[in-house]
Amino acid sequence: SDAHMYDEAVEFFKPQTEKNPPEIEAVTMLANIAKSMGKMKEARVWMQRRIDADPKDPNGYEALAIMDWDDLCNDRQCRQPLPPGGPQLNMPLKQRFDQANHGIDLMKKAEAMAPNAPTPLIYHNLLLRERSFAYAPELPSDLKKAKDPKVIEAARNAAEDKQRADLEEAKVLLQKAMDLQKAAGMVTPAAGADSAKDKDSKAPTSAPAGAEKK
Repeated sequence: SDAHMYDEAVEFFKPQTEKNPPEIEAVTMLANIAKSMGKMKEARVWMQRRIDADPKDPNGYEALAIMDWDDLCNDRQCRQPLPPGGPQLNMPLKQRFDQANHGIDLMKKAEAMAPNAPTPLIYHNLLLRERSFAYAPELPSDLKKAKDPKVIEAARNAAEDKQRADLEEAKVLLQKAMDLQKAAGMVTPAAGADSAKDKDSKAPTSAPAGAEKK
């Protein structure tokens, strides 16, 4: 079973993971094994151990942030065409907002360490696009005011402004990533380039190779 295989892998790498600090290759391998088996909690723990072992390496921050994006993407079914009525979200909006922010904070750290790398910018862009779906009109608790059409319209406009701000920032980051790719002679367009003007984006089906090694 997958559980047995995972336990065997943990046991196999124990000499490397029990060192202080643990070997980067071992904890990364276990994070990838756990992720491939759908053990996301364990994958996050191993990737956090990688970050703790080598906090100056941007790859660990990228990989952990990509796990956040994966969760948000899967919840929204972002690899499928956007339904006419908008996405069907199962994750509570606050959880979506907080998880997107967690990933964005991690990507900002990676960007600071590797300012010429496009991968953190690409996923920062995608995380902002996912966060843009977390906004909903915030109505007052007073029921009378909450039913006031002007109050409702103001709340709706405020939510749309937040969405718009996220998408504008995402567009800037995407363009910067594409410029870096072009300067480096890369021919593959940055993720989301085909829909930068749209609220939705076609996200990559997996992390680019640069998410681990540049």
